[in-house]
Amino acid sequence: AAKQDAVVRKQVRKTAPIERREGLMLVDAHACLYAAYWATVKLKLQNERGEGTGAILAFANLMRAFLREVPVSHLAVIFDSPGAAKTRQEILPEYKTNRNHPPDEFKQQVGKAKEMCEAFGWSYREETGYEADDLIHTFATSSSEKMRVHIISIDKDLAQLVGPNVVLHRDTKSPKIEMNAEDVVAKWGVSPDQIGDYLAMVGDPSDCIPGVPGVGSAFAKRLLKQHGTLERVIQAAENNEPLPPRVNSKTTVTLLEYREHVRQMRE
Repeated sequence: AAKQDAVVRKQVRKTAPIERREGLMLVDAHACLYAAYWATVKLKLQNERGEGTGAILAFANLMRAFLREVPVSHLAVIFDSPGAAKTRQEILPEYKTNRNHPPDEFKQQVGKAKEMCEAFGWSYREETGYEADDLIHTFATSSSEKMRVHIISIDKDLAQLVGPNVVLHRDTKSPKIEMNAEDVVAKWGVSPDQIGDYLAMVGDPSDCIPGVPGVGSAFAKRLLKQHGTLERVIQAAENNEPLPPRVNSKTTVTLLEYREHVRQMRE
């Protein structure tokens, strides 16, 4: 009897409900699923109908791990809407054109992932014409005054949302590792509110966004450290203000030449 009681107690511990604290988890579903697809594609996991299931399985495990280790009260799984990149391509035709079209097998699993969210009771959102990071930005900024926000994404662009009540989880295999503002500075050398300005100057090859020629990471960090924002950097160049140490005058000439371009990339 004592042995049976021990087994029962063990099972109760396993299935006991998790106490959830006030907070919001925002999951960049498309980015997580895409990474999951390529991490499992060689395993050739399929169901009895021959349909690929690797990305769905990996995504389900990711979700379960985060919901267990980061027990928050609110959840939104955010998907890109089909063709959402076209909105930004109207401004920059090259935007994301360096990426291969997702395989049909991946597209099929995205649809199945939405069905899985419904089956598990995980709220998911998708808005026509918007990418996931657009919605994540809206939800994070509108909710952070009321509760702690956890963003699950490998996308460095979302680091600009990190603040006193917003953290970023880029390591999808380690739910407890979260990035705060100090971590963002340690990783990229600029503060969260400077990430957008920084990427506008140096470019982002993953999205096919060109930077300012000759303005690399080191120069961009020095300019932002001295002036704070991209607009102040441009104003300083226009007013011929003193340059930060180890930044040559050719850099300011190039910045002035590309000032409208870099402002457009900031958008």
